[in-house]
Amino acid sequence: MLPFPPVRQRIADYQIEAARNHTIRGLFDVDVTDIRRAIRHYRRERDRGLSLTAYLLFVFSHTLIDYPMLQGYLKGRKKLIIFNDVDVNTIVEREIQGERHATTYILRAADKKSLDEIYRELEDAQKSTAESAIAGDTQRSTARVVVEKMPRFMRRLVLAYIMRRNPVLRRKFFGTVGLSALSMFAGGSGYAIPITPHVLSLLVGGFGKKPLVVNDEIKIREVLSLTLAMNHDVVDGAPAVRFMTELNKRLLSGFGIEEHLEAVTSTD
Repeated sequence: MLPFPPVRQRIADYQIEAARNHTIRGLFDVDVTDIRRAIRHYRRERDRGLSLTAYLLFVFSHTLIDYPMLQGYLKGRKKLIIFNDVDVNTIVEREIQGERHATTYILRAADKKSLDEIYRELEDAQKSTAESAIAGDTQRSTARVVVEKMPRFMRRLVLAYIMRRNPVLRRKFFGTVGLSALSMFAGGSGYAIPITPHVLSLLVGGFGKKPLVVNDEIKIREVLSLTLAMNHDVVDGAPAVRFMTELNKRLLSGFGIEEHLEAVTSTD
């Protein structure tokens, strides 16, 4: 018999509330062959790191600037609170007491940060040794410590209040949108079907090689599987599809990394 880690207990509490959402999901594929080559070109030319996850976070958060309704939180049943900054709740794997755990990290005001800033912030979060379920949470508040020591039923009552009645605290503890990248932990293609408490979440599945039509020719390309999950109580299908279309367009065009994409495609 093994003890159930406190980090996982918090995540289990979180999923109880997440399951209450009326979530709709859109599954789509993105050709990332050229983007991955552009990222490698970026590393060489600028002599600094950049990951596909950091790039997805950059494009996702900067696209949301034009779709503020997609990160609004309900307050009760009659009010919708919309925040100006895009605070992305994402996942980083790090070591806690000698074991590797997938823990959350909130990338604050991601829509105002550069590619390099996002990548470096994720790197720092991965190095965090805090025992909290939130990476980088080295200065835990007294209130958080008290809540974590409560019996499970009391913790869940507090969490229910935050998630349903207090959008400001909800943003503080959970961000405004979510992005999880399963491709960080496993290879191969496939879609993620999430349970998420956010109005909008992007789930990054695996990527693999598939035949696609490129310039009227069938070519083998690297394709990334993505899932967009939305709370249908807040978001209608039409704006969700428009956001998904714009996100796909920006990923294909190399938004934010255009010059590197042009450099690698011109050598084909």
